[in-house]
Order: sequence, then structure tokens, then C-alpha cells
Amino acid sequence: MSLFKKRSVDLGALTLEELPFSGRDLFVLLGGLDTTLVIKAGLGMVLEEVLELKPYEDLWKRDLVNRLQPSGWVDAEGNPNPELAAALAPLGSLGVAISNARKGDSRTRGVVLAGDSASGIVRSAGKIFHLTPFPREKKGWDGTFRRIFDKERYPFYPAARDWHATFVEPKGEDIASAFLRNDKEYIRAYAERRGVEAEPLLEFGGKFGLFSKFGELYVDQTVGCEYGPEYPWKYVPCASGPRRLRWAFVVPSIGGIFSDCSAGHAGVPDRWGADYVKWAKEVAFLSIDFYTSDSLLDALSSVPPYPETESEPA
Repeated sequence: MSLFKKRSVDLGALTLEELPFSGRDLFVLLGGLDTTLVIKAGLGMVLEEVLELKPYEDLWKRDLVNRLQPSGWVDAEGNPNPELAAALAPLGSLGVAISNARKGDSRTRGVVLAGDSASGIVRSAGKIFHLTPFPREKKGWDGTFRRIFDKERYPFYPAARDWHATFVEPKGEDIASAFLRNDKEYIRAYAERRGVEAEPLLEFGGKFGLFSKFGELYVDQTVGCEYGPEYPWKYVPCASGPRRLRWAFVVPSIGGIFSDCSAGHAGVPDRWGADYVKWAKEVAFLSIDFYTSDSLLDALSSVPPYPETESEPA
């Protein structure tokens, strides 16, 4: 006999942010995967198995109801109460999703901005998830965002000036490697070829190695998109429409972000994201940005469009 008994927790006494969810709970409540894909690693099944067995229709829903109905978080049909529904709505919406890794299975935290509403999700040890609803007033969003992406782990300081440029990098060129080795001569020549100022690019020189210290951030912008038909549930990688992606590396001390971006344009199909490997090179471009605000949320809240010319300085 165990010396310790599992403590019974009154879920009705918990606040929404304290309430623990499994990935399966959230799949049922959202009608699929969240837009940040944070819950994907918590399902315990690959999507093909989910598609074949459809456990979300009975088994997962029954478990959800048994656990959360007595405390009033869901009803007998598994429908969330108004407070929970409001927190879930942005996470299942096509908007701007910010997460902490490029690979979906590696993501542990994310935020979705969906028009006038937003919500966050964090995966903790044991594949338990917690929700963080944002306030109605947008002026409070930055503070809530920083509770999820804290300043110690994700610092960001104002740049001396706002500066932005996007360009398609020709084959054989590699500005990222030049930043890493602080090759000033290459950086200046590269800027001249792109038709942009050299000084902002030179600021990244010698600081590229800091990216590994502060981590990567990933932005998936699906405003105006629609879900694809591949699955009978929400799955953002197959979305069609003006989808844009941004793999962002932050250099906090200079208020700069170097981003490996992807966006559709006239030369690729509307649903390029459903076959990303095939179209990756055709939709790829780079973005270099400096921000005079210290709001990391503002800096990450959009992805630039595909450049109409080889380089587009702001």
C-alpha cells in the first residue's frame, strides 16, 4: 500500500489559469489543434491514428465530461462554460500565432492574436497545459504576453531607430553566416547588392551567436485564411489563403530581429503550406527589423509580405 494518496483537487475551486488540461481535453474543446500547435505533442497519438480511430468523438469527450462537468467547466455534452469558451476561442482561430519553436512538437508555449481577442497556452512537465486569457483591453495585452514569454528568457530593448527591410536572398549568398563571423566586408557588399543601408546590417555582426542563447520564436499569420479539407478538424498547416510564416531570431541588446520568412505570391499555389517542402524555396525571403519600442509582442504581431522586388527597404 502506498504511503501517499493522490490528492483530490476541487476543480471548481480553481481559477481558469490554474485549471489543468490534457492535450486530448483541448483537442475536444477546440475541435482540433490550436493555432499555435502547442497541444500537438500532448495528444499521445499521430494525426493518422486520430483520423482513423476518432477517439475525440467519444472516448476523449467522455473523459473530459467526467472530469470537468461536476465543477461546471463544461456541460454534459462537453460544451465549455462562457469563461472557458472565451479563453478557447482565440486559440482555435486563424489569426497571428506566436510560439517558441519552429518544430510543432518542440513548442511549449504560444499566444494567438485573433482580432480583438487573444489567449495563451503553456505546456508544462507531464504534458499538462494551462490557458492564459488576455484582457479585453488591448493596452493590457503586452503585460499578459510577458507572463508567457517572460523578459528574463526573452529580453528585448528599444533600438536607436525603426528600420525594416525584406529581400529574397540569391542562391550562393548567406548573410547569416556573415553575421556569425562578423565579416564586415561581406556585409557591406551584401547591403550594396540588396540596395539597403549597410549600418543596420553591421549591427548584427558578431551578435548572431546570441540567437542560440535567447532562442527562436515562430510566427504563423493566417489572417484571411481558411482551413484545408485534409482533416475533419482544425489543422493550420493545411490552411489556404494569404498565409505568412516568420522564424524570428532576436538580438535583444540592439532591438533587432533577423527573420527567415515565407509567404505566398503570384508564382505559387494558394495552398502552398499544405506541401511546404515542395514550395519552401519559392516562398522564402529574409526580413531584418529594428524597433524603437521594447514591446516584443508588437514586434512579432505581423509577418511582412513577400517582396515584390529583390529588396524592399522601408
